[in-house]
Amino acid sequence: MILIAGILLSVLLGVGDLGLMAKLTNKQEAFAQGIVSGMNQSDAYRSAYSTVKMSDAVIWINASKLANHNKVSIRVDELKTELANRFLWTREMSVRVLAEIADASENKGGEKVSAVKELNAMHGFNEPIKIDHGSSDGSMSPKGRSLDDFYKDVPAKS
Repeated sequence: MILIAGILLSVLLGVGDLGLMAKLTNKQEAFAQGIVSGMNQSDAYRSAYSTVKMSDAVIWINASKLANHNKVSIRVDELKTELANRFLWTREMSVRVLAEIADASENKGGEKVSAVKELNAMHGFNEPIKIDHGSSDGSMSPKGRSLDDFYKDVPAKS
């Protein structure tokens, strides 16, 4: 029970070290890093292990098994969480930057106005914008014809 709680805590906190669990081997870690960097399982396996004498089928099977290994899959999830936390641009960050632009005395009036407009839009202070997806003046609508009539005149594909 303590082991499971430790693993869950590590995953939730995004801690790189699993603490109570044995650490990954260097090759398992390299595989996990490869997956998180955007490689598919086979390419990550090839980059972490010596695969010169292996067929593609063997690589696919081994990569799949390794990706489903408990410690490796937990590590991949941890790395993804760390990456997301590091590069996630939050609404709070946007507000902070825009507020700094609006408050800075060295910024020109246009920059300040643009920042305030964007802040107002982000907070819903503006009236909803109506987007006309049709042709409100009727200029793009077929005159006096239904779509069925329109498609009767279109030649059928052979």
